[in-house]
Amino acid sequence: QVGSISEAKEAIRHKVDAIICQGSEAGGHGLRRELGSSTMALASQVSKMTTIPVLAAGGIVNGKHLASALCVCDGASMGTRFWATKESIGNPKLQQELIKDNSCDDVVRTTMFDQIQNELSSIMWPHPYHSVGALRN
Repeated sequence: QVGSISEAKEAIRHKVDAIICQGSEAGGHGLRRELGSSTMALASQVSKMTTIPVLAAGGIVNGKHLASALCVCDGASMGTRFWATKESIGNPKLQQELIKDNSCDDVVRTTMFDQIQNELSSIMWPHPYHSVGALRN
């Protein structure tokens, strides 16, 4: 999984089997927004650099987004969107908040969860990666 062109070049150099291009819209841990690129821009650029399969990840929540990804790369990797399905064990109220219209206005990226984890664990989450997204209260 890469968050920048420089990381993609390193992955290509190591002859990986596939590259997941995680854009700054992603809900999970990823490269800080000021260092990363948007999902479609990153996946499109990396696809032009290699014949290795490239998947887009981040902000892909419906069929239109998947179709967009397939226009610029080989596929998509979705995570947070599946958390919001009825089959998931996620909190139903939070799931509805996540999938409502304009929910992206209510999502913030925070390092708070990593700060707590880093205090409790001997394995620290490394810089320059950001913590997960959270719904604004």
